[in-house]
Amino acid sequence: KTILPLVAVPDFAALDLRVRNWSPSAWGDWRLGDVWLDQSEPFVAPRDARAKSLAGARP
Repeated sequence: KTILPLVAVPDFAALDLRVRNWSPSAWGDWRLGDVWLDQSEPFVAPRDARAKSLAGARP
């Protein structure tokens, strides 16, 4: 059998929002010399008061 790829997906990397000064190169190299982690707390959006709570089951 012959395998024919239908989609080519590039490598994917996800980072925390607190990671600073990181950018991948076109060749996939990770340049970590200037990367740093921001120590402040990440922003959390306020919870919508109109949204229903899904915690716990109700009869």
